[in-house]
Amino acid sequence: MAHFSQFYTLHEIAHVIATSTPFGQEVVEAALIAKLSRVLMLVPIAFIVGLFFNKNKETPHCTTITFPWFIIRFLIMSILNTLGLFTEETKSYLQAIAYLLISIAMGVLGLQVRIETLIKNGKSAFFACLFGSLVLAVSGFFIVFWTH
Repeated sequence: MAHFSQFYTLHEIAHVIATSTPFGQEVVEAALIAKLSRVLMLVPIAFIVGLFFNKNKETPHCTTITFPWFIIRFLIMSILNTLGLFTEETKSYLQAIAYLLISIAMGVLGLQVRIETLIKNGKSAFFACLFGSLVLAVSGFFIVFWTH
């Protein structure tokens, strides 16, 4: 049986479900609990990081970080869903709206990108992403290796 820790490094909950389904419903449930626990840990981490950066706001290279309201909305929606206040149809509509809003947000981000800047600074961004992906892959491997 697959160990739920191998699903830690997947980005989307949908990916966790798709990847764990061949191993059976028990693995799907364990993988979802592991993934959602990791997502839930973003709440205290975001607050700690926000407090850290707000303490150093007099430092010229640090900018003020605004309160991460999306985390509060995430918790509220999680609680409402846990209480069973949404029908499956309502959840389907909300998910469709969420994907539409994410698409719009990505489009707006694209409007702020200039190709010249991307080419000029693209190497450092590419290597930063590559480094982050490698760290995630290696740490995920060792989590699976040591917990299996």
